[in-house]
Amino acid sequence: MIDNSDLRRIIDQAKEKIKSLESENKSLKNELSRLSELRTEYRNLLNSYERLKLARALGYSEEDKKRAYRRLTNMITEIDKCLKMLND
Repeated sequence: MIDNSDLRRIIDQAKEKIKSLESENKSLKNELSRLSELRTEYRNLLNSYERLKLARALGYSEEDKKRAYRRLTNMITEIDKCLKMLND
């Protein structure tokens, strides 16, 4: 038979588990939000890449191409850093 102290212990353990799960849920929501931001940034990068390919096909100057390439490289580096932080 379960006495009051056992029942109280079970309730306290359940409350702690709930707090832990709520904290984990909040953390996962934040991570999901960040991943959503990264997905949007990734799509923007793909669009930029497509525009760069078009610019190359149209024959823009080498300096324009270099500038666009540097910008894309910087964006990709930033995304890589963010993904690494999320994985840590």
